[in-house]
Amino acid sequence: MEVGSGVVRLSGSPTDVLRADYATALYNGTALSAIDRLVLVDTANTERDYTTSLTFNVVGESLQIQGSISITASYTIAKVRAYSGTKLYLDTAVSEQKSVTSGDTVVATLSFTYDYSGSLSNYSLVKDYLTATLYDVLRGAKTASALNVSTIRIYVYNTDTKSTTYYNQTPTKSISGNQVTWSTSLTIDYNFELRNIEIYAGTTRLYYWNLVGTPPSGSAGTAISYSETFTA
Repeated sequence: MEVGSGVVRLSGSPTDVLRADYATALYNGTALSAIDRLVLVDTANTERDYTTSLTFNVVGESLQIQGSISITASYTIAKVRAYSGTKLYLDTAVSEQKSVTSGDTVVATLSFTYDYSGSLSNYSLVKDYLTATLYDVLRGAKTASALNVSTIRIYVYNTDTKSTTYYNQTPTKSISGNQVTWSTSLTIDYNFELRNIEIYAGTTRLYYWNLVGTPPSGSAGTAISYSETFTA
């Protein structure tokens, strides 16, 4: 990290508050909000100078949050924090602590990368718009409602008519801390094979499970039950 006209580049560490707010957004479309402040923290863990003038850029798989901070006193920078209102979302220690003095300017850049993974027998997880939508909320381009999981779309292949139909199911949801569970069930009145399963927030497909192996199958009158626990 350089000071004067220096740049601080850090990988942002998400807090439990951010994880819980993200889970709540998936659960009911509330809580998660835009990052609006970067704050420098000294070696005594005291918050010092800050900026609310932020620039957001999506670079590759990461969301970069940048702000130019004017220094008003002498201290040593130990951390950079990102807030949404009063909620601490990113709390990141610098790799090398640096001293600053009044009149210096620090350009702080936090790079936040969100990834997710999962497993389902005979399926592969296809990442669609979940990460992009999360970044849009954090940079203020969308509200938390854009992440509210509203539909599970299940594709079913009729083995008698050789045709595929999809069913839009409204999930039953529950939340505990940073974990959200959504589930649904439906009964199929024909002989079938199960195909893809897609997760939607409104009209946006957040991600989906793509069939890659032997499809699950059943006879007429068989119930399909689907349940997933998502950890934010």
